[in-house]
Amino acid sequence: MIPAAFPRTIAIALLRIALRIAPHDTLDWGHAMLNELNHVEGDWSALIWSLGGAGVLAKHAVLAFIFPGTNRRTVSTASELFAKEPPMRKTTLIVIASCVVASLLFFVAPVFRQAFAISLLQWEALLHAGEYGREVPGLQEIEQRAERNQDAEGLAFVAVRHWKASESVRLADEAVRLDPKLVWIYAPVAANYSSLPQIDDHWVADLKKFDPENALPYFIAAEKIDIDEIVRERIPRNFQEKSVPWKTAIASAFQSPKLDDYGDRLEALDRRVFQHYHIENPTLMDSYRWPRLPSYTAADSRCYAEGLIAEAKSLEARGDPQAAAARYFAVIRFGDVIDHQVNWGLRRDEANAYAGLGALAEKAARPEEARLYTSLAAQKQEPWPNRRDLRRWRFSEDPAIRWNAHMATNSGLALLFSSALLLACVVALFVRNRTWRLGSLHPSSWTLSLGLGSSLILVLSSVLLYLSYRPYAEIFRRFVERGDDMNLTDLTAFVGDAYVPFGFGGWLSMSGAAFGFWIVVAAGCLLTLLVAVLRHLQTRPRTAAA
Repeated sequence: MIPAAFPRTIAIALLRIALRIAPHDTLDWGHAMLNELNHVEGDWSALIWSLGGAGVLAKHAVLAFIFPGTNRRTVSTASELFAKEPPMRKTTLIVIASCVVASLLFFVAPVFRQAFAISLLQWEALLHAGEYGREVPGLQEIEQRAERNQDAEGLAFVAVRHWKASESVRLADEAVRLDPKLVWIYAPVAANYSSLPQIDDHWVADLKKFDPENALPYFIAAEKIDIDEIVRERIPRNFQEKSVPWKTAIASAFQSPKLDDYGDRLEALDRRVFQHYHIENPTLMDSYRWPRLPSYTAADSRCYAEGLIAEAKSLEARGDPQAAAARYFAVIRFGDVIDHQVNWGLRRDEANAYAGLGALAEKAARPEEARLYTSLAAQKQEPWPNRRDLRRWRFSEDPAIRWNAHMATNSGLALLFSSALLLACVVALFVRNRTWRLGSLHPSSWTLSLGLGSSLILVLSSVLLYLSYRPYAEIFRRFVERGDDMNLTDLTAFVGDAYVPFGFGGWLSMSGAAFGFWIVVAAGCLLTLLVAVLRHLQTRPRTAAA
């Protein structure tokens, strides 16, 4: 239970602490408040009295810190202490103006403009959370210029990134019509939109003709079959129930000597388009973080590999070890082909295939060969190594990149907040003085304090935003100017993390972050409305009683 005299004890302590930080010209008034406290009736009333006095002293302590050396006189009443503001200091205005000019000068640098645009990506994620297939900023202008100039490479560039499947198909077909050598662009477009009818019509056939040794067209055809089965609700339950066209397509893929997603071609095309159209938007680079393969490639490969291993065991049981070994070798050979494109690949199936070959060698009394296959099977069973060393694959996120992205987005948020606060101070100043003449403006100390704080935050956030993005701007510049793509995955990872609102990634989903943000905004609006209503009720003129 709280002692009866406890509030008065707190009241005395508050005033004494306030006296320690109060400026010299307010000490007499503060001691008078402390002495008057002994005559206030009621412990809780004394606490309220001390809160008011301590607040006044704290206010003047802050003002004395911000405006040192200001001539002041001792005042005797609280009303005078509140009303008397220090004169506007020219140095404070110079600091505010200098910070604003310095922040504006940052926008002269293209690097800072890129950084500021990337810092705004989190707002796009908040405003469009849960939406798919929305317009990519800056892409429509490139599309219009490419169509106007009949630029095949520009059309292909847009086709890969367009948010509408029908437009993506139209642009890809138009690009190939203008330049038949761009037929490979069908592959990344088909990887984005697996259910396009053009895949069966002529795209797969054209890709096979263009690159007959590539397994990619067969995987595109197999995924189209998978999607059609899902749409018709006739999903096979196992390998034996798979359709003949699907088995034919995957078998052809397993017989192919390579799997090329045309990432190198797309990268070279993008670089030429970036140079030709003078694009300074690194968000359009978000195509180098992973291989551009159909989404079912790994699943289809494993399903077919498991089917081959099952056939091999069946052939081995029937006494046909040569045919069984051929099935095992087919899995191992294509595992090596796909290993460079899909990180999860067929490692477990390769391990099973090596184990099967080891068992066949042991039965055939070839112990050295059996030990070799057993050793290779053990290697394939080891955890997959980190693939961050590959040019176009990032297996795990880099905490440093995530930190830099969150620093950039939060700096952009601070920049917007401080700009809004500074603008509010300027508007309030003009509204309060009711004049547009600069010489007649008399900002209060609180207005100057807020203006000074917001201007300092403005320039500090600008510096942090520039520094956090500068290394990735250099990666972007090296790629566009020299074709250096060594750290391109770092740039795309940075851009991807910049979409995460306020650094909520890892523990809060995008939709959850958006929901929480708008709940806070709504609560703030309701609180502001409530304060405005209460303020109106307190200050409105009251009708005198008759």
